[in-house]
Amino acid sequence: MFVRVSDAVQRARFNAAAKDILTTPPIPICESAVDGGEDRLTIVSQVQSKDLIPYLVAAKSFYRRIGRGRLVIVDDGSLTYANRETLSAHLPGVAYRPLSDGELDGLPRGGCWERLAIAAVEARDAYVIQLDADTVTLGDIGAVAAHVEEGRPFAIADGPIPGMRSLREIANYQRARTRADAHVQCAVERALDRVGLPPERRYLRGSAAFVGYPRRPDILDLMLEFSDAMASALGERWRASGTEQATSNYVVANTGEATMLVPPDYSIHAPDTDIEAAAFIHFLDEHRFAGGRYAAAARCAIADLVPKAA
Repeated sequence: MFVRVSDAVQRARFNAAAKDILTTPPIPICESAVDGGEDRLTIVSQVQSKDLIPYLVAAKSFYRRIGRGRLVIVDDGSLTYANRETLSAHLPGVAYRPLSDGELDGLPRGGCWERLAIAAVEARDAYVIQLDADTVTLGDIGAVAAHVEEGRPFAIADGPIPGMRSLREIANYQRARTRADAHVQCAVERALDRVGLPPERRYLRGSAAFVGYPRRPDILDLMLEFSDAMASALGERWRASGTEQATSNYVVANTGEATMLVPPDYSIHAPDTDIEAAAFIHFLDEHRFAGGRYAAAARCAIADLVPKAA
């Protein structure tokens, strides 16, 4: 109960600090990119009603820098009519997808699995960027634009090591550092070379909060391949939160020349993280509001969205 109350209080404080996002002008959607051919880009985010202001900060600050693409919101069912009116006013042409669109046979449900499945379906027709609602873009993200242009996958790094490796190398890395009853993502990674996956596959230990999937018809096939193997090995544990992140890591690693986006330019926030030079920051759940830096970053992004006087 105390944790829920504390989170609600901190969210309210953040929303008060970032409320001026509601006074910024609508983002200019690049229609040619939405309706174009091979260079199509889709930006997918799962949004709850309580994340309305954070998501507007995330989407508008990111779009200001990327400058193109179609926006898709995966509605968890909590968005109200008023929420959608606000979102559509600020993000002209935004599309809404219900969670049920991501309830696909062969994949777990709950957590962020539906969002992952919808991203896979969208990737049949466009390069897809998955953008979490608790992110802020503050500077140049030319590396992301280059990945989109070249059709290469990426993920924001979930730590400096081990990076991109073979399944056996990742499994050995985790078996040397964790126990079998560790967090489910570690358990998945410990089992990578023992569940019957093709031995030539690779794995990149990143975060699903900010990921790029190239335009390919087999993204969903890779997710199903991974899910089938892991479900057989882990049983009910395969339904736990964290399994979708491991699946995303597997997809990113096996859909082209993948790259990890690393600090200082691309950072995952923790109380001791130096974010002064960061162009893109993910304010992760457990440390999101530490030190008031999320609110400070949001205010900087909002100031950047206000038209400058001539």
